[in-house]
Amino acid sequence: MLINYNNNNMSDFYSKAIKYFHEGVFHYDNDQFNKAIELFNKSIKNNPCDSKVYNNRGLAYYKLKEYENAINDYSEAIELNTDYTKAYYNRGLAYYYLEEYEDAIINYNKTIELDPNYTVAYVNRGLTYKAIGKYVDAMHDYNKAIELDPLYKVTYYNRGNLYDELEEYENAINDYSEAIKLDPNYATAYVNRGLIYHKLNQYENAIMNYNKAIKINPRDTIACYNKSIAYDELGEYEKKIVDCNEAIENNSEDMIAYYNRGLAYSEIGKYENAINDFDKVIKTYPDFTEAQINKELAIKKKNNLE
Repeated sequence: MLINYNNNNMSDFYSKAIKYFHEGVFHYDNDQFNKAIELFNKSIKNNPCDSKVYNNRGLAYYKLKEYENAINDYSEAIELNTDYTKAYYNRGLAYYYLEEYEDAIINYNKTIELDPNYTVAYVNRGLTYKAIGKYVDAMHDYNKAIELDPLYKVTYYNRGNLYDELEEYENAINDYSEAIKLDPNYATAYVNRGLIYHKLNQYENAIMNYNKAIKINPRDTIACYNKSIAYDELGEYEKKIVDCNEAIENNSEDMIAYYNRGLAYSEIGKYENAINDFDKVIKTYPDFTEAQINKELAIKKKNNLE
């Protein structure tokens, strides 16, 4: 039987498409990305001409790290609406994560052409320029983003990373500090500011920043590891052991903490404790050469004492 696409039929299709779309958005907002895709598929089946649905399905694929599928959907959205600013921006993000940087830049360029005040497009184009070594262009984009929105913490953080790359450490510290002022719980900004102080041999300041990051996120293994290195530089092995104990208490499978504690025990002559920690690490990571070497050194030192 032939179907007559009269106004009532079309209205029914559009109503279903809208219903499925909003249900898809609900599941997307609740991090149920596969379910969201399933509902966006149904929406498209009922109305294959709505660019927003393709864009949103692309976002769900992006969250699942299915970047090629995301790009296909953003491209479909753009085909339906050639001035769809967000779709160009989203496609730029997906290309960035595929490390197709030139295509990412092309899409950010189009985003900015359509909306010269699109702050995050400048931020992410700057990030992409940095990835390909175009530091002057990256700096220009970060500066423009700050001009447009001086309260966006991520721009200061990214510009701080660029200053770090350029070995302009005081500028890097200033930018991380600005990011932290905007968000006092910005753990990664504390970590990176700590790294700069570390490079400047200001170990106490480095430790203070690592402590701030760890207070925000006790499982921040990078902050814990770097703090251990700073304690080594200061020769404060007992403090290093206390910190490693806290890290292990928070995560009993933190092999970096066991390894660092083993090193500290070796430094203060507690070789049996060191051997036990290195054994724990080697049992989990049999190919961890440094742990094996340091265990053998601890055994030799222990034997020399006996």
